[in-house]
Amino acid sequence: MKRWAILWAVAVFSGALLLGAPVSFWARWVNWPDGWQPQALSGSLWQGQAAQLGPLGPVSWQLALVGPRAEVRAGALQRQWHLQIEGWPWQWQARLKDAGSLVTPEQPFSLEGDWQGHIEVSGRGRRCLSSTGSLRATQLDLLAPWTMPLGQAELTLDCQDHTHLLARLERAGQHQIAVDVQLAARTTEIDGRVASNSQLSGLLRQIGVLEQGQQAFQTRFTW
Repeated sequence: MKRWAILWAVAVFSGALLLGAPVSFWARWVNWPDGWQPQALSGSLWQGQAAQLGPLGPVSWQLALVGPRAEVRAGALQRQWHLQIEGWPWQWQARLKDAGSLVTPEQPFSLEGDWQGHIEVSGRGRRCLSSTGSLRATQLDLLAPWTMPLGQAELTLDCQDHTHLLARLERAGQHQIAVDVQLAARTTEIDGRVASNSQLSGLLRQIGVLEQGQQAFQTRFTW
């Protein structure tokens, strides 16, 4: 019994030392995808931050053994997103919500909207088992590459069969659009209908999604 107690204490101490090492040390051993190399890293795996990670920034994180629990805050699309994860790899829960406006890295595509609500997810390993809740914006605006109002928007996560991020966008008398992002397949499907006088129709024609005279469209792409 005493031997196991000593081994456990050594393991905990060693783990604490490793997690307490500068995060910049660990980052050197990661084969980062193009454009995802972290900028201005500081802190440790326990608690740290980066000025930018790919399209996200700033990014900060904090780990706690009680729970265990991890909290991540990341900037994207002019908002700060708060992700809380609790539990073990074989049984975990996560919660995502909008934590307010934030100046984020400039991107070719930019949105502005105040998202209400939250999404809660339960999972096991890399698998999403169930999801509840949604994020809703009563007024979503496109800021770049063009400026125009997009209307009401809603985001949900569907864990049936495969994990899908679903989005609905609607502006009365202008357009109705449904987006299905299939995360495992890295595929996005978009179905929509736009009025002939919709501001969005010109944009869709310009990028080749909508033909002249059409009001309904469907497109699919991988990423």
